[in-house]
Amino acid sequence: NYRRSITMPIGTDKMLYENGFLEKEYAKAVSSPFLKQAKAANFDTSRNSTYALPNVVWEERGPNNIPGRGRSIVVAPNNPNKWYNATVGGGVWITDNAGLNWRTTTDFAIPNLSTSTLAISGSNANIVYAGTGEPFGNLDAIAGSGIVKSLDAGETWTFLSNTSNFGSVGRLLANPTDANQIFAATATGIYRTNDGGTSWVKIYTGPGSTLNVQDLQASADFSALYASVNSY
Repeated sequence: NYRRSITMPIGTDKMLYENGFLEKEYAKAVSSPFLKQAKAANFDTSRNSTYALPNVVWEERGPNNIPGRGRSIVVAPNNPNKWYNATVGGGVWITDNAGLNWRTTTDFAIPNLSTSTLAISGSNANIVYAGTGEPFGNLDAIAGSGIVKSLDAGETWTFLSNTSNFGSVGRLLANPTDANQIFAATATGIYRTNDGGTSWVKIYTGPGSTLNVQDLQASADFSALYASVNSY
């Protein structure tokens, strides 16, 4: 609704931007005469040449248009062709063939389709967790309502109602050797479960009254955790 309101002229109910407009504009940009001239002159069109990245070729793999912006993508630890994409307005999308086709299993299955983060433990690829909401301070953020869980590799989902007070979830971190231990970085602090979400312990609150923990990462051996905090 917000996007519709800012893209419709006064007095009409038609948006100026049609489906697929991003892909169309990208196609125009890459075919522009200026870009061709720059490439012919060996100019670095991406950034200052001092900091130029290696010659990496990217390919659009979807899903397109419907889900909205993607916040997180996770590859199944037992299948390099199976990916999960957490999208802000369209729930979790799954591909079984490395991006050629996508499907969603979260429509009408979870209470909040704003998903920003995913976690799968390397010890059990069938257990997938998704965190809802955006605790990032963006103007168009969609509020979260906790965490959802799947026991069958994303085909069906269960809402963990005891996480409803977490608010928006910025990052989920799974113990690679224990599928039941999950850490959640949220708008209200960091939480940990050792029993697959049956119970949670708040392990970090911080000194701020409006604490947003927006990112959470672990050392290679999972012996140390590092959190990125906003609104201290």
